[in-house]
Amino acid sequence: MRKTFPVPSFSRLGVTEIQQCLYGLSQRELMLIEDYERAHAGRPGVLNAIQRLREAEPWADYTTMDPERIKIHLHNVSADVVRRVLEYERHHRRCRPRRGRPGHARSGPVLPGGAEAGVGSG
Repeated sequence: MRKTFPVPSFSRLGVTEIQQCLYGLSQRELMLIEDYERAHAGRPGVLNAIQRLREAEPWADYTTMDPERIKIHLHNVSADVVRRVLEYERHHRRCRPRRGRPGHARSGPVLPGGAEAGVGSG
């Protein structure tokens, strides 16, 4: 397995352990893990958990942005996009922060009006 694989020791983990590791991963990382899992063990519990977390980001590269960049970007989008961000963040609120890795769960961006989206608050 590549050195940069998103979940260390992935192939040695059980389904429950993998499911817990999936929260906080970017959509790209989920896709990478899904491709690997399909090509190797193909465990339904892992693939189903990935499918539940896979969804369209509010905009391209959203999960690679830090909260400050998201906050700045939110000032330039429609109310519909802000609603998509809130829904995306609610769905992923159980994400656990991963130190030192850009594009992973973090404290949610502060939305216009001061509300915090809530990622990483689980």
